[in-house]
Amino acid sequence: MAVISHELGRLLQSTGRLQEAEEAFRRSREIYEKLAVEFPTVIRHRVELATNYSTQGISLMNTGRLAEAEDAFRRAMEINEKLISENPSVPRYRMGLVMTSSWFASLLNKTKQLDEQEKVARRALEIQEQLVSEFPAVAFYRHGLGVMYNNMGFMLNEANRLDEAVDAYRRSYEIGEKLAAENPSMVSYQASLGVLSANFGKLLNQTNQVGEAEEVYRQGLEVMEKLVSENPSVAYYRDILGSVHSNLGLLLKQTGRPQDAEEAFRQSVAIGEKLIDENPSNDTYQARQAVHLKRLGSMLEEADKPEEAAECYLGGLKLCEKLAGDFPNVPVYQEIAVNIRKDIDRLAWYLATCADPNCRDPVQAVELAERTVEGAPEEASFWTTLGVARYRTGRWQDAIEALQKSMELSSGGSSSEFFFLAMANWQLGHQDEARRWYDQAVNWMEQNQPNNDELGRFRAEAAPPLGISDLPTPNGKEVVPVEKE
Repeated sequence: MAVISHELGRLLQSTGRLQEAEEAFRRSREIYEKLAVEFPTVIRHRVELATNYSTQGISLMNTGRLAEAEDAFRRAMEINEKLISENPSVPRYRMGLVMTSSWFASLLNKTKQLDEQEKVARRALEIQEQLVSEFPAVAFYRHGLGVMYNNMGFMLNEANRLDEAVDAYRRSYEIGEKLAAENPSMVSYQASLGVLSANFGKLLNQTNQVGEAEEVYRQGLEVMEKLVSENPSVAYYRDILGSVHSNLGLLLKQTGRPQDAEEAFRQSVAIGEKLIDENPSNDTYQARQAVHLKRLGSMLEEADKPEEAAECYLGGLKLCEKLAGDFPNVPVYQEIAVNIRKDIDRLAWYLATCADPNCRDPVQAVELAERTVEGAPEEASFWTTLGVARYRTGRWQDAIEALQKSMELSSGGSSSEFFFLAMANWQLGHQDEARRWYDQAVNWMEQNQPNNDELGRFRAEAAPPLGISDLPTPNGKEVVPVEKE
């Protein structure tokens, strides 16, 4: 009965019926606890009890009940450690502790118990090293060791201990590379090497080891393209391939190869689009696609393709806003949305204020700015962009309202708002109000950013209608008044 309840719990967990799964695990655990007390010499009952606690911990962690999950993992760890001390030569008990440790370390990371997380992770690594030393021919143990080093690299990277993280990732990658070469038909080892290439390559690039990073990425592409070709229906392999393309795109962008970078980003977006079409409820694929779209949008923005860039940014934002609503306890989805809104705001500002009027697109600037304000109405800078964009489209009163909202949120404002308030008021015939805002803008600029070229352009644009011609020459350059549009 205990076995049936536990397996039922696993099935319910895999189908997302987490409350029912928890109840099944509870029934199974109660039976095993009773059996462990009644038959203390039967080790199997304690092994199953430890497995039950560990599985329950995963379920509780996934539903955000972290304190209960921590208690379950600690019970599992305690049982596993005792089994190892009583039976040090039995590999299965050590593997049980390693698997539980991996999940427990993940939970400790979530709860910011970082010192204990490292202690747990290093204990798991120590056990896995022992297993590989005792059974060097067992590929499964070597693969597990590679996973442990990968996890250690991730943890050290998060702690900004980059040199140690590189060493851990390198060890993981070397193990994975060797396993993949020795077992070419073992697809799990090939896929694992693809994941490792994405992680290791990213850190190498981050630590300015660009040449090696590109080699690692390209090896990952070669491995994953072959896997995808041979297994086109396996979504997981395509997901890894998309991530490697995207990470390589960043490297190519940073090293001055924009066309190659754009192509890499387009590859990742195309893969992500198909994955979402086939798996519309998979939040991981949606989040990954939002990042791919953000990166492609940034590349297109730099390539002076604002319409395509806007399309990418808006697509990524739509995905993230939905994810943030569906999964409010997953902060990374909201963080991605916040970053994309900043990208959209930057693009909208460019389209509204570009020094070359031929590059402006005020209508699209308004559309983009309205989108950012809709998602983050408390962000003052977004209202500034909306106000300026509205001014460019001739919506003077609407511009004033947006700019005043920005100043209200920022408890003051700057010349960016003040110059456009001056121009909008002048357009409405409020001459005295326009001059007051212009004088305030000049005063703020001279006190805070006297050599800001952009503010200098706004000043030159605002001055002529007010009859002001005596303009300064910032940075030694003559300021030419701009005719009103």
